[in-house]
Amino acid sequence: WLNRSSQIAFYANDPALIQRQQKLRADIFQYQQQQFRQDEKEQRIVSLLRAANKALAESRLIAPAKDNAYDKFQAILTLDPESRVAMAGITSIAGNFLDQAQREAAGKNYDRARELLAEAVQVDSQHPSFEQISQQISQLEEQDRKQAMLLAQQERNEAEAKLLKERQQAEQQRLASIKTLLADADSALKAGRLQEPAGNNALEKYRKVLSLAPANGVALAGLQSVGEQYVALAEAALAKGRLSEAEKQLQSAQKLLPNSANFLSVRKAVIDATEELARNED
Repeated sequence: WLNRSSQIAFYANDPALIQRQQKLRADIFQYQQQQFRQDEKEQRIVSLLRAANKALAESRLIAPAKDNAYDKFQAILTLDPESRVAMAGITSIAGNFLDQAQREAAGKNYDRARELLAEAVQVDSQHPSFEQISQQISQLEEQDRKQAMLLAQQERNEAEAKLLKERQQAEQQRLASIKTLLADADSALKAGRLQEPAGNNALEKYRKVLSLAPANGVALAGLQSVGEQYVALAEAALAKGRLSEAEKQLQSAQKLLPNSANFLSVRKAVIDATEELARNED
């Protein structure tokens, strides 16, 4: 068709007709370029999804780095922030950790259960089953603690009494640590120390709290505040046309607010701006 159009343009003497013909050819070329980029993106998403599902099947949930299901699903969201398949995949990873936590709690391995709950909440802090399972594990742990106390009292066994005392001290230390960590995290957040320096930033402090108390509402809200600050920084960078900086800030917010409407909106705006820049460069 383009060859035919060229022949028509060659024989045409009407300048207006020639101009319209040239514009039409330019529009067609631009459309083809856009379609090519869209096809490339879709092929990349299909490849990432295949890799993510393979990693899921092989239980490579969050490790090894860059070759696990979570990273693959996040990569899909980078290309398509509204991908329901990727969001569902991340939710399924968190669900896997929650299932493992329940099994560990059933075996009275509560420390490991809390670690798994912490993994789950860091993958998807909005998982619909997290609160219920966390409460169930806490209740089961509390029941076992009371039963141990009663057994120690009934048997008046010195060894059991000593163990109970150690548990109580550990619990007090855990609560004291949580209180200190939350205070330090709040100070770091107000000072803008979101992820740096190492060992003295809000993100690490909140995550340490969640490793001790996975359902701690203050820490969960704190992580969300950290994520929102990164989104705000990304939005500010986008407004100034600093797309690389905006992308970097969004990557920091990604694990904290994977399904946040504001995060997805800013992510889409950055992608649109990047694509617009690419089109202009073409």
